Amino acid sequence: MNPPQPVVQVGDAVRQLIPLPARMLTASRRNGQPRRRARGEYAILAVLRALDILEAFGPGQQELGVAELAAELGLHREATLRSLKTLERRSYVSCDPDRGTYSLGMKAFEVAGVFLHHLQLGREAQPFLNELAANTGETAYLAVMDGPGVTYLRTRETSHTLRVACRIEQQIPMHSSAAGKVHLAFGWQDRVAELAREGRLRAFTGKTLIDSAALEDHLQKSAERGYAVDDEETEQGVRCIAAPVFDHSNQIVSGIGLTVPIERLPVGSIEVKLSPLVKEVGSRLSHRLGYLAARRT
Repeated sequence: MNPPQPVVQVGDAVRQLIPLPARMLTASRRNGQPRRRARGEYAILAVLRALDILEAFGPGQQELGVAELAAELGLHREATLRSLKTLERRSYVSCDPDRGTYSLGMKAFEVAGVFLHHLQLGREAQPFLNELAANTGETAYLAVMDGPGVTYLRTRETSHTLRVACRIEQQIPMHSSAAGKVHLAFGWQDRVAELAREGRLRAFTGKTLIDSAALEDHLQKSAERGYAVDDEETEQGVRCIAAPVFDHSNQIVSGIGLTVPIERLPVGSIEVKLSPLVKEVGSRLSHRLGYLAARRT
């Protein structure tokens, strides 16, 4: 019997180039005790202070004054006021000049709305991911745009010993991944120039498209055929395919697809076997989210 083969970890080659957001635990005082930060974690005190202020607002503390916040968080009043004014400038908090108190602003609710949207999207997509994985025997995933890349929101892994592991909340490159390219092809192709200016068109393998003109041509062809492919462009030995998912507003909200070791996915099988399945699942999930193909012109 052959020994078990290791799981292929997506992202190993790009983790240092596109790091996950640093996890930071605040050092503010809660119940008189400072929070502990794990050794090696990065901490920017001004950011931590701002997050502490936002977290201080709750169901029983919808409005707080500067002195009240400073006392609760163990901060100087002046430092608390500076943080509040910065947050107010970006609409994360709102000030009542008559009462001299602060409350959460509209931007905080917008961010919460994005989280709830992704939560609902993940719940709606899970049955489709389960179906796609069952029908193909491969790892299925749902990925959403996340800054300069895309992030896995939900996955359903294959039972094969040799499989590609897609970690939830793992960020992968926009220009080389199938999920990223499908976002660019169906809604954000103008971002290619931006990625080029920011120096983000980096080569992860010998197949990565790093020329903006060549990438734009590739994306146009992806849009015409209705899906995008990552042919060992992010990780050697891994091929991926993704189709767009649209919502009721006619906007692409995610990419749904498969990630497969090349041993089980010859290039010719993508067009013949997998693309119809992935496109069909993406279409049905889009309609589930209220999308009507007739709206798209």
